[in-house]
Amino acid sequence: MHTLKNSNVKYKLGYNLNGKSKKDTVIITVRLPRLYVEYLDKLVENSVFMSRGECVRFAIKELINEELQRRNKSKNLMEG
Repeated sequence: MHTLKNSNVKYKLGYNLNGKSKKDTVIITVRLPRLYVEYLDKLVENSVFMSRGECVRFAIKELINEELQRRNKSKNLMEG
């Protein structure tokens, strides 16, 4: 298991954050500001993440989780 620094997220190497094999992944192309890429590279250099891709996957997963939590909270407030 790999644990990211300052995080409680654990996952097996060779698997994505949901524990599914890499066969379940899709390659996409994105354009990022140079500053973002430089920061990604620093995170990799400092061994926070093993690669740019790993960092991007983690960030997207966190964004999705935050959005789902926000929507659930809003839904519960409206129903409650």
